[in-house]
Amino acid sequence: MQNTKYSFHLLGIVHDIHIVYTCPARAENIVTEEDLAGLIALADAYKTKRWLWIFDFKDMCYSKMLSLSFTSRLATYLKTEHTTALTQFWLLNMNYWIHTILSYFTTAKVQMISEEGRQSDMVAAAIELGLPFREQTTLLTLVHRALQ
Repeated sequence: MQNTKYSFHLLGIVHDIHIVYTCPARAENIVTEEDLAGLIALADAYKTKRWLWIFDFKDMCYSKMLSLSFTSRLATYLKTEHTTALTQFWLLNMNYWIHTILSYFTTAKVQMISEEGRQSDMVAAAIELGLPFREQTTLLTLVHRALQ
């Protein structure tokens, strides 16, 4: 499933986990209820599947920020509707704004992937998912391609 409006891209499936990548700086702004509903509809397609959502905040600017109200609603939706389906939520290239909203995502499923330790952080998160070595390599390859 590819969606450029929301930058919601299925990178692949690794060990039955659907790897979804989003880069908000490459997406259209989510400013209306209809916009938020469209993003939630994309996530709904994964309610019955195991999935990992990677948010890449590269080139994030103020004009692309999701309102705190929408962020809170998205977090609540994920916590209630994707309790078992969403295996992890990876945050890459975080800035001050991202650190500020992290309180909405207080869950063990959130993995903060630092710039300095990106490779080791992703390997640790993949191990936590229970992925065998071959699938860890596949996952990291998919993520690195998406980041280019």
